[in-house]
Amino acid sequence: MNYGELVYSGDMAVAKTIKTPIGVLYRKHSDGRGSNLVDLNECITGCTTMLDCLRYECRVNRNLTDKHQIHFILDETGENAIRLCVEQGSFISVAKLLRDTPSIVAHSGFIKTLVDDLLAFTAYLHSHQIYHLCFSPDNVFVRKGDNNVMLLSHGSFYINAISPKVFYEGYEEYIAPEVMNGEAADARSDVYSLGKFFSYLFAVAENPYTYNKVIRKAIHNIPEDRYNSVEDMVEDIKKAGMRKSIFINSAIAAGIALFIVGLYFLLMPSSDSTVGFESISQTTPETIYNPVSDSMETDTTEEPDTGSFMSVERQQKMKEYEEKSEQIFRKRYSREAERILSKIYNKDYMGSNEKKFMAASQPTIDELVAAQEELASQSHISKIRSQRIATEIIEEITERKKKELPVYGIQK
Repeated sequence: MNYGELVYSGDMAVAKTIKTPIGVLYRKHSDGRGSNLVDLNECITGCTTMLDCLRYECRVNRNLTDKHQIHFILDETGENAIRLCVEQGSFISVAKLLRDTPSIVAHSGFIKTLVDDLLAFTAYLHSHQIYHLCFSPDNVFVRKGDNNVMLLSHGSFYINAISPKVFYEGYEEYIAPEVMNGEAADARSDVYSLGKFFSYLFAVAENPYTYNKVIRKAIHNIPEDRYNSVEDMVEDIKKAGMRKSIFINSAIAAGIALFIVGLYFLLMPSSDSTVGFESISQTTPETIYNPVSDSMETDTTEEPDTGSFMSVERQQKMKEYEEKSEQIFRKRYSREAERILSKIYNKDYMGSNEKKFMAASQPTIDELVAAQEELASQSHISKIRSQRIATEIIEEITERKKKELPVYGIQK
């Protein structure tokens, strides 16, 4: 029997089951239609007290209006087929999602949205005195299509009616120690389980700096050493995020500073060039003067008269020529530097790490220098002057690019 035949072969066709503390969630197809069901564990169906707890949760479930709640009703129509009928939708556990599609963690915003929504929904449950207690990756779901995080049944409805060691067999790692010991559960119990879930999540995804300290505090064995509430946990994440922004801005500044220093040493005139510049500035007008260009006659036996020097008009024309050449160079180099610098000042490089940014910086510097030398030659201005103008332009562009950076820039 192939997969299609399995899916549509009748009432007994079951595919893709998900084990949870209360039972097995699966999607059943019959007459071309699908429905979500939960076959309840024997510890519930075989105990009147547990069935009463389940009926109570079903009544409460109808009034939980948050979009992250999976709704269900109890079906008791069959003598030996007590089960839950679950709302429409295609649900998959986070554990299975990450096993089947590990690349999902790289999708923009996936991890942050999952974490934020899970924390917000848990706070919502706490406002109704409900505690989930088991944030195992097998017991946290996402809806296919939009990856909206979803929760099914909540442990606080059952914890006083059955031994946690029986109810949470196989999930012990994600249950707070006081719950496993049969003590009272509260918000700190969920804080512990959330911390364990985040530890699992960031073992698959890259663990951001923001959550390290938060997770360590959340998973303390002693409840008093944890966060008192999910809201406190969220507040600490926000504070860590602010510290991260400061850290990232420092890293950006460091990366850009190294980049500018590299340009400075390449574009500023060398010591030899400076000596040459001073030598030219100390040269007498007679050395620069070309007598043929300004006078048809030259008497070497007489002292040169005032007409032998470059005229004021000629000096003015030379100045205008130099200014025009510099304008041409500045305009062309600004356009070229913008193009070159855009190769590293973009979301791909500025959203990566400092190592990657600096690795791309050296070839960028080389390209900027090459462009400066080529355009200086074409514009007929001195190498020294072109270096100074190029440095000014690069600093201007860099400052503008820094202001355009996203919140999450270069990272360590």
